[in-house]
Amino acid sequence: MQKILHGVQQEQPESLYLLAMMKFYGHGMNQNVRAAVTLLGRAADRGHIDAEFALGMLYGRGEGVPQSDSLSASWLAKSAARGHIDAKWMLATLYNEGRGVKEDVTRAVELLRESVKAGSAYAKFHLGVMLEYGRGVAQDFAKAAELYQDASEQQVPDAFYYLGLMSLQGRGMKQSFQQARQSFQSAVDLGSAPAMYALGQMHVHGQGSAVDYSQALYWLKRAAQEDDVRISSTARTVANEVEFVLTQAELQVEASERLLGVPIHVQIGTIEGH
Repeated sequence: MQKILHGVQQEQPESLYLLAMMKFYGHGMNQNVRAAVTLLGRAADRGHIDAEFALGMLYGRGEGVPQSDSLSASWLAKSAARGHIDAKWMLATLYNEGRGVKEDVTRAVELLRESVKAGSAYAKFHLGVMLEYGRGVAQDFAKAAELYQDASEQQVPDAFYYLGLMSLQGRGMKQSFQQARQSFQSAVDLGSAPAMYALGQMHVHGQGSAVDYSQALYWLKRAAQEDDVRISSTARTVANEVEFVLTQAELQVEASERLLGVPIHVQIGTIEGH
């Protein structure tokens, strides 16, 4: 610790970065995000590649600093220019979406390919998306599926999810509800809310098994509770619709039982033969 503090006094970039990380996470000292950001800025101004990357992430998230896509892109670009693998694919996503920089899908693909060559699993996933949808590159379902598979082997949650979608729809591979379910489950195990929603929809439509509204409701509610802006609102809406269907079915069974005077043995929520 004394060595780090001495380095900070000497404005050594690595020491500034290390102390920033300790303050940011509260390792061995009280957490102080604001002080961490200041130290990162000093390290980045002296060309520290990881400090530049960290600032790019923080400005992108608005964590410890006001959110700014343009500043995020600026710091990521500096880090990427020095060869930071993750900075390259993160900057690529900004070029793809036109956030903080002018939209440039060709540049996005270039950065992703550079990051893929360096072994980044997340770059493989994002390049797969570009290939699947033909953004900045010729559409190629088979190659996209291959990249998703590679990324999933390195435990990228969205790679499992996108593989599941391709299996479900038969894009770049043979359609397989069973394989789709397995891929979605793998994504769920890594916390993917979209995959939870997808499993819920498979139960609603009886894809690979009987229609099961009870299981559908379970997965849809889980997806809604994850508070993922990509899917939580939609999951909540569909969950309410499924819950309404279940309630109506239960009321119909109760009415029939009163009319007939005998209990009706029906498993609410499951429809065989679909």
